[in-house]
Amino acid sequence: MANVRVKICGITNLADAEMACRAGADFLGYVFHEPSPRNIALENAAFIIRAMIHRHPSVRHVGLFVDRSVEEIAAARARTSFDIAQLHGNESVETCIALTTLGIPIIKVLKFGEGAPAVNWSAFAPTYFLCDTYDAKRAGGTGRTFDPEALPPDMPMDCCFVAGGLNAQNVGAIVEQLKPFAVDASSSVEASPGRKSPELVEQFIAATRGVNGE
Repeated sequence: MANVRVKICGITNLADAEMACRAGADFLGYVFHEPSPRNIALENAAFIIRAMIHRHPSVRHVGLFVDRSVEEIAAARARTSFDIAQLHGNESVETCIALTTLGIPIIKVLKFGEGAPAVNWSAFAPTYFLCDTYDAKRAGGTGRTFDPEALPPDMPMDCCFVAGGLNAQNVGAIVEQLKPFAVDASSSVEASPGRKSPELVEQFIAATRGVNGE
């Protein structure tokens, strides 16, 4: 089985970033969405990213946005130096094209589960997709899973992150069933909103790697 990467999202402080990198995370995510309890100021994210680039240069950094303009996302990238923009709202195909034209790699989030509207994933051409749990009131961080059977049968899993309530107890089965490019955890590896638990992060990454035969 090809190597399945791990993204730890909702990083809010340097200690958690360092801990996640040492535990084996491949991607760190920073939430630039004020309603979220994991929201981080641009200047704080910039400080963490600079430190991690120096200490852990192979780790990639993801800035998460919800229905922000192309100009806002580009400006945030210029200030923080994140690698990839994660679009977690109802962003249009045109927004994705505009960001790609600017040379900004994209993770386009698609929502699945009860009540989720139909998704025409093939209309988008991002660098990656992220499959998350649909919630009518929250953009993400629900801690709830979705039925993998809800995914389109032709979804290109080799460029997909899978999120939504993944933890050390269920990530192995998801990896085995879907064989995604990466898995993503946020609220399920926290001691409190915005504060990661070293034990839960380590257990999550170990469970992913275990399925992966590493």
